[in-house]
Amino acid sequence: MKKLAYSFIALTLLSSAISCADEAKAVTTASKKDFTSVKIAVMDPYGVLDKSKEWEVQAEAIKTDIETRAKTIQSMETEYKKKQSELANMGAAATAKAKEDRLLSLQNRIEIEQRAAQEIPQQRAQMAQMEILKKIEAAAQKIAKEHGVDVVLAGSTIYVADRVDITQMVVDEINKSFKPAAKPATPAPAKKS
Repeated sequence: MKKLAYSFIALTLLSSAISCADEAKAVTTASKKDFTSVKIAVMDPYGVLDKSKEWEVQAEAIKTDIETRAKTIQSMETEYKKKQSELANMGAAATAKAKEDRLLSLQNRIEIEQRAAQEIPQQRAQMAQMEILKKIEAAAQKIAKEHGVDVVLAGSTIYVADRVDITQMVVDEINKSFKPAAKPATPAPAKKS
């Protein structure tokens, strides 16, 4: 009886194995993927970003914004100190509550401007980077298609041969398509009559 049960189990397993092999063969022949000649390229997206003309322009605009905000905060702090000194010299002419309200209002404006000086440039940088990274991806896809590349790896790698690194090609492509915004024209000096 045991021999019959073992024979039945062995027969079932064998038929399952044959069935699975037939299915695997059918799937393999149906999909016919060719992995013998895959072309792979590598790109450093942040290396491209750092070398892009568009990022240079955006980074300079953000830097200017930061400097402008720093000057604004500095002038507000100077104004705060001046008001503090004026209110201290007023003596009994102004109540302590009135003095405190004037200083508190200015102090709140300074704190709001300080937060904005930190947050707004970061947000602008992130948004600019995201937009440029989309362009980098599109440029990498275009180059890959033009050169018959099957896979483009982005990010860090341990070693990359120059022949598969398309980073500079992508830099050239996005810089070629970058059109800087026109600067406002400066008026010509008035003619003397």
